[in-house]
Amino acid sequence: MSGFRAAFQAERMKLRRTLALAMAVVAPAMVVLLQVLIWLNNRRGFDVDIDLWLAFGNNVLAMWALFMQPLYVALAAALVFHAEHASGGWLRLFTWPLPRTSVLAAKHAVVLALLALSTLLLFAFSLLGAFVADLLDASITLPEDVPLLELASRSLRVFAAALLLTAIQCAVSFRFATISVPLGTGVVGTFVALFATSWKAGVYYPWLMPARALFGPDPQIPIAVGLGAVGGLALTVVHVAWAARSEAGLTRG
Repeated sequence: MSGFRAAFQAERMKLRRTLALAMAVVAPAMVVLLQVLIWLNNRRGFDVDIDLWLAFGNNVLAMWALFMQPLYVALAAALVFHAEHASGGWLRLFTWPLPRTSVLAAKHAVVLALLALSTLLLFAFSLLGAFVADLLDASITLPEDVPLLELASRSLRVFAAALLLTAIQCAVSFRFATISVPLGTGVVGTFVALFATSWKAGVYYPWLMPARALFGPDPQIPIAVGLGAVGGLALTVVHVAWAARSEAGLTRG
């Protein structure tokens, strides 16, 4: 465990002033800003029977789950792992007096930490964005009671369901030295999800799991969350164990 802490601390220090860390703030902020602009340009009014807090949060989470989150995960994983590919760092890292598994697990953990940070910021920005929209548009009247637990629960479901696609992106980023492969994987996976949102088997597609965890049919929500979370953790363990015994990350390809 001490080896993992040391490796994770080293990875955390590498994140300072990097694009991966900056985008953990920018990506959720962009989604919320887009939703604020959509509301401010709404000319049809708002249904008085809906909870506008939940409506705003659901719209933000839908855009995040389907589009921005998988793209951000692809970028974050690619940048975190590419730092070692670009400088021959794997050879240096694996000479540390630490188990290889600790080094690789720390890479996975820092990508998950970035995803958790971006999800937390999305939650905070959503509340702020709805409040700003309420201030700027007299036709928007937010309820006095903020459904914090409901909004937090939905955000957590989306995060948990994204663990499998996160593990996939980390595995691809470790295997291929060129950054274009993991980025391309993320883009292709995202666009397939965008064009297959109604796919009956979409609950088993990693890039659709977060969306199904948010607004899928009730029977599919626990499946998406369970497969995403358990599958992601299982794949992470398998990948760390396999990669620690291979030379896949030490070569360019």
